[in-house]
Amino acid sequence: MTSTVCSYGRATARLFISALVFSVLSCPGMGAPRTQKAQAHAGGGGIPPASSKASPDILGIKLGVSTADDVHRILKAFPLTEERNQVIGRSALEPQAMVPGQYLVAIHASSPRPCPSGCERIDVFFAPPPNHSVALSLYRDTSFTAGPSFAVLLQSLVAKYGEPGFQNRYSDQQITLGWGWSADGGAVRLTAQHPCWNPRGLDDNSNATFYAARDIDSAAAALKAGCAAAVYVVVQLQNGVVIDFTTNAVNESGIYNAFTRTAQYAADYIAGQEKQQRDKAAKTPAPRL
Repeated sequence: MTSTVCSYGRATARLFISALVFSVLSCPGMGAPRTQKAQAHAGGGGIPPASSKASPDILGIKLGVSTADDVHRILKAFPLTEERNQVIGRSALEPQAMVPGQYLVAIHASSPRPCPSGCERIDVFFAPPPNHSVALSLYRDTSFTAGPSFAVLLQSLVAKYGEPGFQNRYSDQQITLGWGWSADGGAVRLTAQHPCWNPRGLDDNSNATFYAARDIDSAAAALKAGCAAAVYVVVQLQNGVVIDFTTNAVNESGIYNAFTRTAQYAADYIAGQEKQQRDKAAKTPAPRL
C-alpha cells in the first residue's frame, strides 16, 4: 500500500485521520461508464442525501458540505498533516489491487506539545474518488487542565445541537450523549441499541473497498433506522469538572452514497484490468509440447 504524508506548520501531528482534499484522478478506466447499480446509488437512488439540516458541524466543519479548503481555513491555527493514499480493491490479479493515482485521504490537526491549558486533536474524513471531496466523518478529542463543569458543557451542547436524543451516565466519571437527525433534519430519538448511538466513523482503512463494505453496511443500518446523521459525545469528569470530552460526528447518508460509488468505481477499474490480462493470455501461444 502506498501512502505519503505532507506536513504543514511547525510540527506534525500523530497519524490519525483528519481533513481531506480530493485530487481528481486521471487514469485508465476512470471514464468507464458506471453500471446501473452504481448509477442508482449516485445521487442517492433509494437513499436520499441528507439535507443541510441533517449536516451537523464541529467548529464550523459541516459534514456533507465542507471541503478540504474549508477545513484548512477553519483549522489554520493548528499544525496540520495530510495523508494520501490510493483506492484499493481485491482482484484475481493480486490480493490488493491499487487503482492508479493518489488522493488526499485526511488532514490531522493537533495542538503543539506541550499544551499547558489542554490539548486538542481533530480528525476529519472525506469522501474518496470518484466523489467530490467533502467531509463525511469527524472525530475530536479535547482535554482540559481547568475545564468547565458538566452543566456548563451540556448547556453549550444543547444550544448547538438541541436536547440529546439519548443520555447515559455510566458513573460520576463518565457521561455519554447522542444526537441523531433524519434526512429532513428532524431529531431522532435514540436508544442504547440504535445504530446512531455511538456510530462508526471512517478510518484509515476506508479507502480499501473490501473495508468499504463495512462502512456501507453500517451506514445502511443507520439509514434504515431513520438516522441520516449523528453526533456522539463522551465526557470524562473529575469532581463534576470536565477533564476530557470526545466527539464523533458522522454523515451516514453521505457515507452510504459516497462509498457505494467508490466500491463500484474500483470494481469497474479492476474488471477492466482483469479483462486485459485475459485478452492478452488468449493471444499468447501455448508452449511447444
